[in-house]
Amino acid sequence: MEVKLHARDLELLRDFLDAMERAGAECFLVGAGARVLGFDQRWGLRGARATLDWDFAVRMESWEQWARLVSQLIGGARARFSQSRALHRFTHTNGAVVDLVPYGGLEAPNGEITWPDRSSMNVLGFAASEPGRERLVLDQGLVVPVAATPSLALLKLHAYRERRQRGERKDIQDFDWFLRNYEAAGNELRVHDELAEELLDARLEIDDGGAALLGSDVARGHDSVVIDAVRAILGEARDPWSRVIADLFVGVVGVDEGRVDRRRKEASRRFAAFELGLALGRGAEPS
Repeated sequence: MEVKLHARDLELLRDFLDAMERAGAECFLVGAGARVLGFDQRWGLRGARATLDWDFAVRMESWEQWARLVSQLIGGARARFSQSRALHRFTHTNGAVVDLVPYGGLEAPNGEITWPDRSSMNVLGFAASEPGRERLVLDQGLVVPVAATPSLALLKLHAYRERRQRGERKDIQDFDWFLRNYEAAGNELRVHDELAEELLDARLEIDDGGAALLGSDVARGHDSVVIDAVRAILGEARDPWSRVIADLFVGVVGVDEGRVDRRRKEASRRFAAFELGLALGRGAEPS
């Protein structure tokens, strides 16, 4: 599918991908940009957060390779990017910004990387998302690799786990957006074909079929280590009055208390359906 972008963003993406090619490095789009292009616009979905950030996961086997990539981005008389104080952030000459998340050989066994300035970042889940990446065709035939929706959803859970102590809620809200809309993303027939038994025996409500199917797709595409890291978040969400569910509704105004309570219960049920899907995707008996 071809999607259209503002000229400034298109210029940033073209110049960034050119630099990646010169550096011989692999990458794929993650974060809000991937959600907007690969999910919302692709399936004509409206109502999600409108922020369009450019975040790329980049496979790096060493900090020497990272230095070569940075040189391609900011070096030379015709450099198109400058590096900010944050080592992962680069600003294009037109003012657009791209954030990079290195993963791969730089990772410790727990999925953390330690930057040259000794700061750390958890990148668990990015390597597991690489095999399922897709190719989006933008204006003028520009091809952008992007994480598949199941990978994006799982990465959102990981991001929420890392950032919730700082009071950030956007990641869990984006995850719930995937739960609510995955069926409408070309999966209507799959829900009935693949979840018929669960729907018939009332283990799953029809409104939550997309959430369960997303869980199944996540389980089939990612190993247990990456999924188990977010089990505590999913377990917490079983309680409609938990911090996880509360973070979905921060800022909601003009809605009566009874309706908010119903929406909390519906959200918790979606998370439970996702967990059911994880078990089904693993071929396990749901708990």
